[in-house]
Amino acid sequence: MEDISYAYGPLQGNGDLGFLTVGAENLFGNRGDNYYVDGVGTLPVEGAELVVSTTPATPGETRVISFSAVGSRKGAWQNCASLSSDSFQGLNLACVDGQVATR
Repeated sequence: MEDISYAYGPLQGNGDLGFLTVGAENLFGNRGDNYYVDGVGTLPVEGAELVVSTTPATPGETRVISFSAVGSRKGAWQNCASLSSDSFQGLNLACVDGQVATR
């Protein structure tokens, strides 16, 4: 098994007018799971860590993980992803900063 984990910082509410989805799915939308959808489920709190487990890749195979996000308030944001593996030592961390200019 391979895992992808999400660690949450402070959340400001439950989405735009209560519409918030927390979960993961594959590119085709036919595999995945939801943790919280529009008031149903458990809204993540600061410090919560969600884990998505996948089947390991074949040696030498490349896997791409992508996501999209929509800002509902003006302001700065930062998203970080960390990668650990038994293929290398340590933790690979990549962060990107952005700014929501308009809504």
